[in-house]
Amino acid sequence: AYEKAIELQPAMAEAHTNLGNAYRALLRHDDAVAAYEKALAIQPGNAEVICNIGNIFKDQGRFDDAIARYQSAIEIQPELAIAHSNLAHVLERTHQNDAARGPAERAIQIDPGHVGAHRLLARLDRAEGHLDKAEQRLAAIVDQPWLTEPMAHASIEYGAVLDRLGRADEAFAAVQRGQQGIVPPNSPTVAQMAAFEAMLERCRTQPSDETIAGWTGPTGHEPSDRLIFLLGFPRSGTTLSEQILGSHPSLLTTDERPLLRAVIERIPEITGREDYPASIEGIDDAGAASLRETYWAEAESLIGPEALTRRLIDKQPYNTTHMPLIRRLFPAAHLLIALRDPRDACLSLFFQDVRPNQGMLHYPDLGAVVSVYNRMMSCYLRYRDIPGWNLKEFRYEDLVADKDGVTRALLEFLGEPWNDAVLDHTETARTKHLSTINYQDVAQPVFDRSVQKWRAYEPHFAPHQATLARFVETFGYQA
Repeated sequence: AYEKAIELQPAMAEAHTNLGNAYRALLRHDDAVAAYEKALAIQPGNAEVICNIGNIFKDQGRFDDAIARYQSAIEIQPELAIAHSNLAHVLERTHQNDAARGPAERAIQIDPGHVGAHRLLARLDRAEGHLDKAEQRLAAIVDQPWLTEPMAHASIEYGAVLDRLGRADEAFAAVQRGQQGIVPPNSPTVAQMAAFEAMLERCRTQPSDETIAGWTGPTGHEPSDRLIFLLGFPRSGTTLSEQILGSHPSLLTTDERPLLRAVIERIPEITGREDYPASIEGIDDAGAASLRETYWAEAESLIGPEALTRRLIDKQPYNTTHMPLIRRLFPAAHLLIALRDPRDACLSLFFQDVRPNQGMLHYPDLGAVVSVYNRMMSCYLRYRDIPGWNLKEFRYEDLVADKDGVTRALLEFLGEPWNDAVLDHTETARTKHLSTINYQDVAQPVFDRSVQKWRAYEPHFAPHQATLARFVETFGYQA
């Protein structure tokens, strides 16, 4: 519709801006910036559009560029509250918490009801241990009969504060209200989630065990044969382990950049089939070589030339679903599988505040998380039983209790020598400006307050215990 409007009125800046917003939602970042730039060519100095470009850079992890755009927007329009608020958010993302307070407070001076700025100040207060102050700020915002999307995000932050205060039932209710307020029932995100679950169902049987077992390596392509995939259900310790291992000078991490996405998008072209994951069976050797080239081109584009010269750790929890594709293309790769008490993993994911888009799934309630856990980890258990993997499991709880011991075991499995740099992973996290949703936690020393956290929420797990019991037992946890 926006493209049609532009065709009819090419000089309408608003249409270009709306098109940029649509591209951003689809994660087409370059197209979004191009659309915004066209809007600026029509309306030079439009601070809101400049702010939108800053949002794209923030999405891409180009935080310095985002800060520059927000500051430029503020210079042009000093009373633009959203620019001050967005600047504060990026400063907080880059662990400049003290610097973030000023812009957030300025946004509230301009617009006393600016929910995003209030939410950020509450988040800063929570990080500093000022829980009562954060609770009071957020309670006034979320005490409404209905929630806008910004209020819904504030409600999730409110739940995190209440959790730290030990008010578990209130925390759970606040998070659930927030999650259900972020995505309306008719949102495309709902259909996206349904499509993902349908794909997980197909993964239970496709490709067949015998077919997967027949894919063996090495490929004769050194970066591919030295590749490492860090997998496991989200919130199972993948980010913590990525930061620890990524502090090793021989290893380079991806920070969840979607390297396999471009590969999967090319499979219909290679095979002439649309029935993924069964279509993996149609990838011949020439097609596999072509898809490996796509993977490494994407790695170089998104990470830089170092991706081709250092040993890469591709960390993306949802790639656990794509283990057959990994086996077909990279049969000699090392796979690290992060495990965590299924109840803690599900609870932690439910409590996460994410902005729904094409690259991030959204869970409206705990039942939705448990449903995906059941499907995804059932697939993993099937894959795991197929011989021929170069695979090692480790548990989040063990990593928290004995970071050095578990890290030594992981490095030994990878064939990498010990290096003391892995002992200071928090500095790595602070300097890398992570894009992951738990970017603040992994920049702190390892803590154990999240171990067995689900016990405080045990009544809420009553409907789901039977579903999770198989995994609790299989992964060695207590009922």
